[in-house]
Amino acid sequence: MNWDSIKKRVVRLFFGPVPEPPPPITLTDRQRKILKLILVDPGLSYAAIARKLKVSERTVRRDVRQACEAFGFDGSDRIYATLEAQIRGLI
Repeated sequence: MNWDSIKKRVVRLFFGPVPEPPPPITLTDRQRKILKLILVDPGLSYAAIARKLKVSERTVRRDVRQACEAFGFDGSDRIYATLEAQIRGLI
């Protein structure tokens, strides 16, 4: 028996089963591009982002909301989602 298996048994004994880690967060390529644009210029409007990426403003809003929700943030916390994506190495 090695040290890691002993540690796991002790943890299970005192705290119950160890929960599985959450699944990794994935972003679409467009969500990554949008968050990169926000990172470079946090004041960039949804309309300006849409023009740069040649998509509708509604598409940009949806992608930002979905990216925020993937990180567990409110759909309007685009700066937090951008920083979280950068911290996790996604952008």
